[in-house]
Amino acid sequence: MNSVTHNSLSATVAQRAKTTQAGTRLNLVSLMDIFTILVFFLMLNTGEVEVLQPDEKIALPKSFAQLRPDDSPVIKVGSDAIYFREQAVVSVADIRRGADMIEPLYQTLTRYQQSKPAATKKSETSPAAESIAIMGDAGVNYALLKKVLYTCAQAGFRDVSLAVEYTSRNALANNKNASQAQGVGS
Repeated sequence: MNSVTHNSLSATVAQRAKTTQAGTRLNLVSLMDIFTILVFFLMLNTGEVEVLQPDEKIALPKSFAQLRPDDSPVIKVGSDAIYFREQAVVSVADIRRGADMIEPLYQTLTRYQQSKPAATKKSETSPAAESIAIMGDAGVNYALLKKVLYTCAQAGFRDVSLAVEYTSRNALANNKNASQAQGVGS
């Protein structure tokens, strides 16, 4: 009985060896389908980076945040003037000291919203607010930026993004330490 079991076992092993050597082939069709889908996915999703081009007159503050800017209109706040869509709106010297709102900027922003096509305007009942990006020079006084933010809010732009220059955390920490060392030695 033992020899019969041994013979049938060796016959089974021999059959398996023949089928694995002669007939086994790797089917790569489904693997190629997955890689094709992956390539298209990566091609479509890597082209979404939008880089705001800073002006020569504006030195952006440094940040290590990794959020991408959206496609919103840009206000540039320089040391000499405030620009909207590359057009000078008001000079910094002409901004009144006591007022919270910058009237020429407010008028420009409301004209911009009125000139937008009806299809892109938000509905009156929609709680979503218009978005805008502010590109402010690192040396600009915060009181001026606060007035720009207030003016944007009054004009209906409540989703405000502040543009910064991306840097790594280590570079930001090294820059901060170097600045502190210069301040101590002076």
